Amino acid sequence: MDSSQENHAGGQTGLRMANVVEYIAVLARNKRLIVRFVGISILVGIILLFFVLPRWYKAVAVIMPPQQKNALGLLSSITRATSSLRTLGLGGSADDLSQFQAILGSRRVMEAVVTHFGLKSVYGVESMEKAIKSLEDNVAFSPGKEDVSVEITVFDTDAKRAAEMANYLVDALNAAYLDMSTTEARGNREFLERRYNQNVADLKNAEEDLRNLQQRYGIYSVSDQIKAAVQTAAVLESQVRLKQIQLDILTNTTSEDNPGRQSAEIELKEIKKQLYLMKNGGAYGDASVVFPAFKDAPEIGMEYVRRFRDVEIQNKLMELILPLYEQAKIEEQKTTASVVVLDKAVPAERPAKPKRVLNLILIAFVSFIAAYFLALFVEMLRRVNNGQVPEVSENLKFIRRELSIKRLFK
Repeated sequence: MDSSQENHAGGQTGLRMANVVEYIAVLARNKRLIVRFVGISILVGIILLFFVLPRWYKAVAVIMPPQQKNALGLLSSITRATSSLRTLGLGGSADDLSQFQAILGSRRVMEAVVTHFGLKSVYGVESMEKAIKSLEDNVAFSPGKEDVSVEITVFDTDAKRAAEMANYLVDALNAAYLDMSTTEARGNREFLERRYNQNVADLKNAEEDLRNLQQRYGIYSVSDQIKAAVQTAAVLESQVRLKQIQLDILTNTTSEDNPGRQSAEIELKEIKKQLYLMKNGGAYGDASVVFPAFKDAPEIGMEYVRRFRDVEIQNKLMELILPLYEQAKIEEQKTTASVVVLDKAVPAERPAKPKRVLNLILIAFVSFIAAYFLALFVEMLRRVNNGQVPEVSENLKFIRRELSIKRLFK
């Protein structure tokens, strides 16, 4: 680096130092103005913070949904059906916290709080709308730790009233949530009751159809009866063959009027008749007929399966609907609290806002910055009036000229 560059760098450093010194000099020359401005600002802040602005107290109540428990010792079938009940709106769900926040912020709850505590006169308003708006500005509903609870925060100028409002919000939430749950449970119970009655009628009809089929064809178990019929038919078939052989022997050795031959012919005829009835069907109204005809067995078997299947379907539906129906009746009659209070709101010992010390420090800092800029402006005017900074005067004239109405709309 040559000497000219060194001189230039040194000149820039010296200029910056001169500017800093100039700023400090402005501060020193206008110290009284700055001190007075900051002092007056702090004094005004003290008056506002300690004597004019109200002190706000904070109260917090923490709630969470109740744990789902089978406290009544219901049947195991009802317990298994609990997961199905959730899809119908019965019992708790993962959205309970969001529902709590929505109910707390509803107009129904807000109006109840305004009316109960006479907040129209407290907030100095005449309409319910303005009172609700003021209340909404002074309450907050936010998720608690690990998103398993809801924090109800209330600000009020009276510490006791703030705590009472927070606790009343819990009661209003419980009443509204319980009313909604009861109404929903009633609708579910009415629906399940209609479905249960329909299932009872359908099951009765299915059982009647199955019983009529059994009485009509004299069947009680198709598979067992068909198996027994096949075995009986095989025995009858073998008896026909044996009796035919016996009759052939008697025919060759005896005359037609032989009693043994006639008896064999009668026995053979009767055996063939029974075998024919088994294959082609007979008087099914006769109680002595216990086997379905072979030619009707597929149709009877299919019809029996259909009727039996209808009965089984209705029984399965009954196993599902009956526990749901019983649980719905229990939910409809439930009057216990729907929320668990982890922390009840208590009156605060110290105000939450305004933060007096912090606000005074902030007022002092902001007023000092404003006072310094005011001092710079006063210093500039003084120099302009003394003719020490002609270019500033020219710039002010240029600004006034360019920002005039004629120039703006030209």
